Amino acid sequence: QAEVGIRYAQESRGLGDVYKEDIHVIEGSLLVTTDKESYDLEVGDIVLFKKGIKSVWTIKRSFKKFFVIDNC
Repeated sequence: QAEVGIRYAQESRGLGDVYKEDIHVIEGSLLVTTDKESYDLEVGDIVLFKKGIKSVWTIKRSFKKFFVIDNC
């Protein structure tokens, strides 16, 4: 489980360049920042990250997500 206030870059995991990731926030909240915009994500939000996107995630409240990773 991620700690509150921790920031991590999605690209550091190496997934953003190769895969697309769809998430559904099922608990907690986070701020996702791309090079163009920032998004506050709360319980119930669904986000579709396109292949190649770079983002920084800031955990606001410990969160859980349901996710699907696709390399198509």
